[in-house]
Amino acid sequence: MNTLQIVDTCLDPYQFTNLVWSPDGRYLAYSEQLADKNTQAVVIDLETKEGFALEQNLLPVGWMSTTK
Repeated sequence: MNTLQIVDTCLDPYQFTNLVWSPDGRYLAYSEQLADKNTQAVVIDLETKEGFALEQNLLPVGWMSTTK
C-alpha cells in the first residue's frame, strides 16, 4: 500500500550517514559503518533495487556531472 508517509525504520542513526540523492533521484549514495568500525561508501539503484560498495573509508558528498 502506498501511503506516501515517512516511516522510521528503527535503524541505528549512526549506521547509515551522508545520504546523497543523485540529481535524477534514481540513486542513493551513503556511508555505512562496518563491524570493524571502518566505513564504506555504497550506491543503491532504486529502480533495480541493487546496491554496490564503492570503497572503504570514503564518504559520499555529491554527484559529478558527466555533461559539458
